[in-house]
Amino acid sequence: MPRSGCIAASAAIIAAGSVAGGCGSTELQKPTHAKRVAPVTAASGLRPHQLSKAEHEPVARIGDQTITLGALRHWISIDSNGRAGAPEPPDYTECIEYLRANNEQTTARLKRVCMQEYDELLKPTLSLLIHDRWLIAEAAEDGLKADETKLKRESSLSGPHGEEVRQTLEATGETPSDVKLKLLVNQLSERIYRKLALSVPIVTSRQASGYYMRHRPAFVTPEQRDLYILRTASNAAAKKAKREIEGGASFATVVAKTSLEQPTTAKDGLLLGLGPNNFGEPPLNKAIFSAPLNALRGPVEISLGYYLFDVLHSHPAHQRSLAEVRPEIVRLLHQQRRDRNVTRFVAAFRAKWTSQTSCVPGYVVKYCKQYRQSKAELQENAKAL
Repeated sequence: MPRSGCIAASAAIIAAGSVAGGCGSTELQKPTHAKRVAPVTAASGLRPHQLSKAEHEPVARIGDQTITLGALRHWISIDSNGRAGAPEPPDYTECIEYLRANNEQTTARLKRVCMQEYDELLKPTLSLLIHDRWLIAEAAEDGLKADETKLKRESSLSGPHGEEVRQTLEATGETPSDVKLKLLVNQLSERIYRKLALSVPIVTSRQASGYYMRHRPAFVTPEQRDLYILRTASNAAAKKAKREIEGGASFATVVAKTSLEQPTTAKDGLLLGLGPNNFGEPPLNKAIFSAPLNALRGPVEISLGYYLFDVLHSHPAHQRSLAEVRPEIVRLLHQQRRDRNVTRFVAAFRAKWTSQTSCVPGYVVKYCKQYRQSKAELQENAKAL
């Protein structure tokens, strides 16, 4: 069950400006590598009871919920393919010791490597875990509940999806509870998205008519032409084909004799309903739409070859009526309103939950209220403006 399936239905919610939420461990879930791995083991010299206690220490709090160091290590282990010595601030002791076994560089250099790995591994992992908590908490506040029967059916090893679940556990190193929470986040995300979609105001007939009157030029169908067309590889081949057609051979006959790929929408050389600029290069478009009817023209050279054509019929440009385009306008206005709803929701969602997310020093990511943009990020944002 890859990460992409977890938030598929809420893509419009999350893609509008935030990381698509994670999927879960015994605390939360996030994407995993397709390799079974063992949990990270500590190399810090802590005694077993000390390590056990540390695993339960929170690294982030969202309201009355927590993300523990153990949950974070669980997913870092999976993301790092089970490598011991995950990069943990502030000293990065385990990471340095792990690297030192295969590297003779200085401790300072090894620590810089570990800090870089922290940015690439721990930060996104924790961000995803936090984001999942946000989604779960948001659904709870909105009174949105998951279908427990469906969750059990889809996550059970003995259910109809048992083989798929078993393969997931073997491939990723997840636990059964990880799979269930992944499905939970997916369901709640779908429900949040559905609620947003249902809140979009209906587009009235008057609104559709007003949009049509303000954008009439956008609903003009341009001139279209029906024609025979032939592509050749060289000027000489084009002239030879032209002599054959002028001698009485049909376009279809000449096309059948060439092995060169022809325009994809043409059938036996006949191309119906060609619009302006359908071809990628202006010289051919201009030649076709300025040519008289029933007159063999060419060869016209463009980068794809040499073209002959004979325009059979011209369909003049015409204004599409409101009745014709009303469904199109309704869909467009509905999509615009839905997008605005999503944008407003995302802004409020991020602001609300960021203000309730507190992270311990060394584990501050962009979803924590303690987070401050770096100078480089501020400069990058300024450029974007």
